[in-house]
Amino acid sequence: METLLKADAVLARRLDDLLAEYRRAAHATGMAINTGGGAYVGGGVTVSGGDFVGRDKSVHVTGDGNVVGDHSRATVIKQTGASMDQVAALFAQALELARAPQRPPEQREDLEAAVEMARQETGKGEQADPGLLSKALDVLLEKGPDVLEFVLEAILSPAAAAGKGARMLARKAKEGLEKRR
Repeated sequence: METLLKADAVLARRLDDLLAEYRRAAHATGMAINTGGGAYVGGGVTVSGGDFVGRDKSVHVTGDGNVVGDHSRATVIKQTGASMDQVAALFAQALELARAPQRPPEQREDLEAAVEMARQETGKGEQADPGLLSKALDVLLEKGPDVLEFVLEAILSPAAAAGKGARMLARKAKEGLEKRR
């Protein structure tokens, strides 16, 4: 373009005049718009089934699949099994069962302590104390197999912070529970 304008002074002058005329008209009508790179709509917009995005948009996707885009950001969260809220709910249900009024008071105390110990050790991940967790699971197996089922489901959930050792102990406890039936 520069070569053409250098070679044709009349064309260069005509383009300068047109640009100046455009700038005067835009200024006079208030149409000078600088979006900084975003979108401009000079009228109404109707959006159905999605979002009108004027520029960049962050997208959060939960599930399986691919995200493809140009100059876009996407966070893909692949979740299987229970969520962290569901794991917490499983421990809460275990505590509720442990506190059932039909249980003798000393059994309730032992079960509550075992559920709480299992919850705490599970949350420690790889730093969990296998001895404490094993003791808690043994108490639950002996005194509250119904409570143990909720604790095992929580520990074995992919969302739980449980480390390999905790999962291995939970699987062994699950086998013990199944053998008792």
